[in-house]
Amino acid sequence: MLRKDWALIARVCRDLGMKVRLVTNGLFIDPQMVQRIMDAGVKTLSVSLDGDEKNHNAIRKGPAARQKSVYAHAIAAI
Repeated sequence: MLRKDWALIARVCRDLGMKVRLVTNGLFIDPQMVQRIMDAGVKTLSVSLDGDEKNHNAIRKGPAARQKSVYAHAIAAI
C-alpha cells in the first residue's frame, strides 16, 4: 500500500489473467481500502498477525498495531 500505483498494478495483472493476492500488516486497511482492493481484482487478502499483542506490537513497532491488524482482518472478511 506504500506504492501509490498498487491498484493499477493489481488491475493490469488481473487483466493479464493472473490471480492477484495481497499480503499486508493491516495498518492501512479500512472499509474504503477493502473496496479499493476488491475493485482492483485482488482475489486473496492476507493480514499478518505476529503472535500475542505484546509481541505483535513490538515487531510492528506500534502500541495498537495488533488491534489494527485484527480490525483489518475482521472488515476484510465481510
